[in-house]
Amino acid sequence: MPYDLPIVGYGGRTVNWLRLFAARSSDEVRHRDLQRGRLPAGGLPEDESETVSKVLYPSDAVAAGRELRLLQEYFLVACAIRDIFRRYERRREPTSRTFAARVAIQLNDTHPSLTVLELMRILVDEKRMAWEEAWETVAPPAATPITP
Repeated sequence: MPYDLPIVGYGGRTVNWLRLFAARSSDEVRHRDLQRGRLPAGGLPEDESETVSKVLYPSDAVAAGRELRLLQEYFLVACAIRDIFRRYERRREPTSRTFAARVAIQLNDTHPSLTVLELMRILVDEKRMAWEEAWETVAPPAATPITP
C-alpha cells in the first residue's frame, strides 16, 4: 500500500513527496482462506504478511532478523520499481524500450542494489525483453567523454 509523505523544502516554499510503502494483506485472500477454514495458529493471515513493514531495523544478530531485513529490502525495492513502471507506462509509450532514457534511479546504499536484480527480472520475465537488451536498459554504457 503506497502512501506519500510531504517533505517541506528549505524556506517552506517547496514541497517534495516521499513515497513510502506498507504491507497489507488483501481482503480477498483473507476471505477466501477463512471460508476454507484456514487460519494460522498465530492469528489472522494479515499478521504475518504485514510484519514486513511493522518492524523497523530487526536485529541482524540472529538468522530470523537477517531474513526479515532481506525481505524488507526486497519488498521496498519491488514496490518502488513496480510504482516507477506504473507511472512510466501511464505517462509514456507503453514500452520498456525507452525506459533508460526517461527514468533515472539513484542507488545510494547497499540494499537498493537489489534494484538492478528486480529491474532485470521485470524486463526479462514480464516485459519479455532479451537479456542483453535488458542489461543495456538497466546499466547503459557510460557516456563518451568529450575531448577538447
